[in-house]
Amino acid sequence: MADPETGGCVYDFGGGPIPAHRHANGGGWVADSARVGDESRVGDGASVGNRAIVGDEASVGDEAIVGNSARVGNRASVGNSASVGAGAIVGNRASVGDRARVGDWAKIVASMTICPIGSRQETLSMFLGDKGELYAQTGCFWGSMSEFEAAVKKTHGDNEHGRAYAAAIRAARAMWPAKAKRRKTKWARALWRSP
Repeated sequence: MADPETGGCVYDFGGGPIPAHRHANGGGWVADSARVGDESRVGDGASVGNRAIVGDEASVGDEAIVGNSARVGNRASVGNSASVGAGAIVGNRASVGDRARVGDWAKIVASMTICPIGSRQETLSMFLGDKGELYAQTGCFWGSMSEFEAAVKKTHGDNEHGRAYAAAIRAARAMWPAKAKRRKTKWARALWRSP
């Protein structure tokens, strides 16, 4: 949309209209104060908010939202219709699945996506937070890994879907033992070498 006073483009990222432009690769809206890395894509209908950073070769899917001051690492992926909240951090090469939500100020240092899985053949995204906590998101569920495990047992018990989810939970716990604090410093240094 055009600013009536200056004639330049503005877009409302949630705090009122600010100067913005359409990204050349994908057509999504990018705040003029944001940085989007080389060869990155910001999909149709997507937005990258005020002071946000999207790393080199990263992908922001169609209709996805990268909130104000959020960070998406190099070669990371934010799925279609997904959102990364204000101030949240998604690490290098991490993936946020379609329609998944990363809350405001959350820090995701690694992720795992499995699809299709479950009775609805949905995408399951599992995340490691910077303090070693594990989260899961599928369909409308978003919560801790323990909450997810309890919901799976209640809904599926030991049927084929329950066993598939249980295997995914075991895989996430095996990949990410509670050693995130040691990884945090190295990861934080590596994340923002560019753009």
